[in-house]
Amino acid sequence: MTFLQQVKQSPDAWQVCLPLFARDPKPTEIVRHFCLEVLNIAVQRRFHQTDDQSLNYIREALMDYVRRSYLTGSGAPDPPGIQNKLTQALTSLFVAMYTTAWGSFFDDMLALTSSSGEANAQGSRDNYLGVVFFLRVVASVHEEVADVLVPHTMEEAQRNTQIKDVARERDVGKLVAAWQEILAQWNGSDKDVIEMCLKVIGRWVSWIDISLVVNEALLGMLYSFILGESRVRDAAIETLADIVGKRMKGADKLELIVFLKLGEIVETLVNSPALQAHGQPTYDFELAEGVGKLVNNVTTDILRILNDVSCFTTLFVY
Repeated sequence: MTFLQQVKQSPDAWQVCLPLFARDPKPTEIVRHFCLEVLNIAVQRRFHQTDDQSLNYIREALMDYVRRSYLTGSGAPDPPGIQNKLTQALTSLFVAMYTTAWGSFFDDMLALTSSSGEANAQGSRDNYLGVVFFLRVVASVHEEVADVLVPHTMEEAQRNTQIKDVARERDVGKLVAAWQEILAQWNGSDKDVIEMCLKVIGRWVSWIDISLVVNEALLGMLYSFILGESRVRDAAIETLADIVGKRMKGADKLELIVFLKLGEIVETLVNSPALQAHGQPTYDFELAEGVGKLVNNVTTDILRILNDVSCFTTLFVY
């Protein structure tokens, strides 16, 4: 253990760990996991050294591995633990390089989703391994730069604000379009992909332009999922609750609530057999929890808007 700690602290250990992780045949999973941890530490040490050529080298080597593993599909796919650790390393590289030296980050990730290897392969998000990995990465990016539950220093918060501003301007539109294509591509064939994609949309909607998400195509799929199978249905309800929970001006929020026809949706869900079976084994507690969250978000916003109107009226009278 002492030796392993020394390896982590060494500024040059990544030069051994990078080829060891990516070599073929693959080392054991625990070795590869440790190598990725060393790489992640090395990247984080270089957050402020944007001209450090070692970051470019690590990026190119990892992306070469990712393309071989998730695009061309050579060899067995990585286990979930390795995928999570690899995602973490790529997210660290994203934070360090996105606004300076890796502007094509999201294009590179999107290219994995199509068997053609093209980022703008509209309507052809058909590469399963690449789609799942892409969704893992964008979920990780959100957690790193936009999740309000993750504590950050003032410097990190300023850095994250800059990253989000650049992403909104440059990449968010194409990401939302890709999510819609993934939902359309995998609808009815893979529930895991649909569930992952819906959760990603629900997370990102908190800080991107609401008009990108609230469109006829995406809402049509969302409503069909809400009336469908339980796992996908629950994820769709949670995504809708996240959309409703987005911070907005009072008038805009009321317009959104009306536009989404939330009253009709809630009424349909409450009257469904799964929620009418009170006290019976068929009663769906997960569905009830999801509907409860949706109603709570709507009611909280309406009460806040009414309170703001009341305060404004009082001030106006005085």
